[in-house]
Amino acid sequence: MQKLKVNLVPLVNMALALILKRPSLAMHQSVDVLLDRVEFDLLLLQEVVRLIRFVPDTTAPRLLGRFYGTPDGRRLSELEREELIIPLASVDQHFIDVIRALSSPPVTLDDMADKLRRMDCASLNETEKGELRDLLHEKLMRDRVNQGV
Repeated sequence: MQKLKVNLVPLVNMALALILKRPSLAMHQSVDVLLDRVEFDLLLLQEVVRLIRFVPDTTAPRLLGRFYGTPDGRRLSELEREELIIPLASVDQHFIDVIRALSSPPVTLDDMADKLRRMDCASLNETEKGELRDLLHEKLMRDRVNQGV
């Protein structure tokens, strides 16, 4: 049975949104570990980081202009418009945490489900419960496909 990896897109989107708010984050050396990974979900983040590193004074409007009229441009525009509820003093550390999460070994839905089975679900907050429901639903759908149901 093939293991399905957890979706990286939310983390990539957060990293991109943070870079759009503060392009200098792309210069952080923690990003280096992602630049050589061959993974479809990381392509736009890698390209944005490389562009900023090539032209260090790149601004968010310049980035948006570079991708204007493309699906990536629409994605970046949506991320740029999002309001981030992160204190300015914490943006750098939040970015490092996101990059660290993207750099860690891929977690599979099966691994996550096993971990959640061992947890006390009563201690989860509403957001965590929603994520758990989504993961379990995704696992159920995948298992049905694998069983031919």
